[in-house]
Amino acid sequence: MPNYYLFVVVSIILIVTPGPDFALITKNTILYEKRGGRATTY
Repeated sequence: MPNYYLFVVVSIILIVTPGPDFALITKNTILYEKRGGRATTY
């Protein structure tokens, strides 16, 4: 059972942690405002 709780905690951390796609969208939004961020998502 302790392994199950460890699995749940690690899974939640991985789900909440933003990935490289989030970093790219954030960078383009900062550089090119809303239009750049929106264009990156398409």
